[in-house]
Amino acid sequence: MRLEDLRGPSCVVCGADMEGRRSHAIYCSPRCRSIAYVAAESAALAEARAGRTCPTCGRTFDARRSDQRHCCNECMMKPHRRRWEDSQDAARERSCSWCGKTCHPRPGGLYCSMRCAAFGREARKRAALRDILSRSIAASEEGP
Repeated sequence: MRLEDLRGPSCVVCGADMEGRRSHAIYCSPRCRSIAYVAAESAALAEARAGRTCPTCGRTFDARRSDQRHCCNECMMKPHRRRWEDSQDAARERSCSWCGKTCHPRPGGLYCSMRCAAFGREARKRAALRDILSRSIAASEEGP
């Protein structure tokens, strides 16, 4: 008979001798039991995170977190950017104040092009001059 055969079972985690422990015990201490449970739980979680498919690009990836849905930040931001751009385009779409064509002017802009903006400026200047002339004619007709 060998010496190893005389020894009792050893701890599954650290390999320490389990002499003097219960016959069905597989861990030598609460610390080893905790290490084994954490390792088993981590392995189960890693298996659950493995092989996910990115909803944006369709690539298969291993998630780093349990709530990770996209393979990278770029894929995560694409739907947000697309929705934001669509909302911005819809908010900016209006008709040109000069020609009436539907356009996407700059924020605060009224015209579809520089040409329409120039025509609009000239029209405002003419309207202001007409207003000044009509007031001065009205004032001269009233008399002193």
